[in-house]
Order: sequence, then structure tokens, then C-alpha cells
Amino acid sequence: MPAKVFRAFVGLDGGVCGEWSLFLEFEENENKECWVFCGCSGFEKSIGKGMGTDASLIPDDAPLPKLPLPPLQQTVDRYLDAVRPLVPPAAFERTRNIAKAFAAPAGPGPRLQRALEKRRECTANWAYEWWLADMYLNNPLPLPINSNPGMVFPPAVARTAEERARFTARMVLSAVRYQTDVLDK
Repeated sequence: MPAKVFRAFVGLDGGVCGEWSLFLEFEENENKECWVFCGCSGFEKSIGKGMGTDASLIPDDAPLPKLPLPPLQQTVDRYLDAVRPLVPPAAFERTRNIAKAFAAPAGPGPRLQRALEKRRECTANWAYEWWLADMYLNNPLPLPINSNPGMVFPPAVARTAEERARFTARMVLSAVRYQTDVLDK
């Protein structure tokens, strides 16, 4: 049985191969053993220098579409749907009245929606800075287990480079299998 080869690109600061990049390639043989080959920092400059110019290795430069901005009424309706099971009926009725006043033409909702629409025109992701601040930078909870489920794994002691490579390959392989077995179906 021939070895399976998987490739992945990871980049920070602006794209698949941004200012800092990591290229991972791993092979899985018939015994389910994995090996990782990687290169990092400036990988985009090394494409075609010793690694070949296989088009499957070069990331797609097409930009992602802008993050959509849902209509105000849809946002208010989804908010109310989320609140309904959490509060008693009287509290929900007060919340519904506040949401209705918020979304009314004379309320602050339409004005804020227009500001978000302007922000969306000027940025690729209108929510990015706020999401980063609220989800990571201002979050008082311990971030590793509240924002990264991989951090709840028991610690793995890898004493050698071979053990680290195998562990990394298994993690990446598991992610690829999850993608192909669960998300792609």
C-alpha cells in the first residue's frame, strides 16, 4: 500500500503564506506511522527552490469574501431566540419590548446598523478587532481551555524529535480525518 501524503500551510499576519508561515507535509504508511516535514518563516519565498513548483503546493491568492453583516431585524430576532429559554416570561417580555424599541426607525438600532455597514465597506472583516478583544484579549477566563479545546488534552511528553514529529503528525492527521469524515459529508 503506498504512503498517503498530506500537505498543509499555516500563516500569520495576512494570509496563508503571510509574514510568518509554516509548511507541514506528513506521510502515513501502511502501519499508520506518520512523519512530519516542515519549513517555516518565509516559506513563500522558497516555493520553487528545491521544493518544486507543484501547483497543489501554492496557495490560492483569491481573496476571501467580506464577512456578511446580517440585517438588523434578523440580529434582533436571533437575540430574542437565544434569550427566550434563559429568562422567565415577564423578563422576556421586557427584553422583547427593549429590542423592539432598539430596532424601531427612531431607535438606536438603525443608526448603529448604518455605522456597521460603513465599517464593512472599509474592512475585510468588520467584527475582527472586536471579536479578538472580546474573545481573547479582554476575556478573564483561562484562555487555553476556554478558547482552545486542544489544550484540554493530557500533557504529552515527547523526549525526542521523532516523538514530537509523530505527535504532530497524529494531530494533523486527526484534523484531516475529521475534515474528510465529518465536515465534508
